[in-house]
Amino acid sequence: MYLDNREEVLKIVRENRRMLNFVSDDLKNDKQVVLEAISKDKKLYKYAGRKIRKEYPTVDKFLTSAV
Repeated sequence: MYLDNREEVLKIVRENRRMLNFVSDDLKNDKQVVLEAISKDKKLYKYAGRKIRKEYPTVDKFLTSAV
């Protein structure tokens, strides 16, 4: 089962960033959700959606774009 309610996912990811791995593909491509998840642990960027990782091949490029 994947989590797909954006507001719920944001709350859950704030509490447990590793939950990014279990959210729907659409939300793995949501910049705000990914930013929340990786804000304390950049290694979790590997769970970001394909679209985000394609557009921003590195976590640093993603973070630079989010500013």
